[in-house]
Amino acid sequence: MDVLDSGLDLTAEDLKKKKDWEEVFQNKNPLVLDIGCGKGHFLADMASQNPDKNFLAIEIYKKGIRNTKKKIQRLQLTNVRIISLEARFILLSFFHPGEISEIHINFPDPWPKKRHWKRRIINPSFINILHPLLGKEGRVHIATDFKGYVPVILKCFKEHPGFLNLYDPNGRGFVHELEDRTESLYERKFREKNLTIYYFTFIKRETGERTDD
Repeated sequence: MDVLDSGLDLTAEDLKKKKDWEEVFQNKNPLVLDIGCGKGHFLADMASQNPDKNFLAIEIYKKGIRNTKKKIQRLQLTNVRIISLEARFILLSFFHPGEISEIHINFPDPWPKKRHWKRRIINPSFINILHPLLGKEGRVHIATDFKGYVPVILKCFKEHPGFLNLYDPNGRGFVHELEDRTESLYERKFREKNLTIYYFTFIKRETGERTDD
């Protein structure tokens, strides 16, 4: 089976014609987003290991999309779709509240120069978009190798009343290792260079939920 025949690529017009994601994937499995899938190593491994989940990859770079397609086709994965549009536009236009189970954002561009910080994807307005789209106890997973991005990520989620930091008990809010973690291509390269990686997981809570924070 050629997964392209099953609609591997999605466009804005395709989505306008679809009633919901259950129709897109032809099942009611949990929906997982991979925002910025790169060349698809992480996505392909995750989708292969979790056939009971649906994966939507968001990527704007054509080379990354081509490489991702090759991996998906080689593995004959039917639980993946790819859309090449800006992430904010997709999130604001094509999702109903509570539809997303998990969101993965691996190594987002840290835009290290101060004049470029406004381009960072992790910011308060973006988190405000994510929160209502996640289902009950939905999770946002983030990985970065850029130390300067760490306090920014922590601050943005801490200031939002609708998220709990899974790693708060360790006193830092992040971990450097994750058991059974599916690695992206970047991670493999970073590991080879003995570079430090920071992992975060934030869990959705209802904004009216009591907390001991």
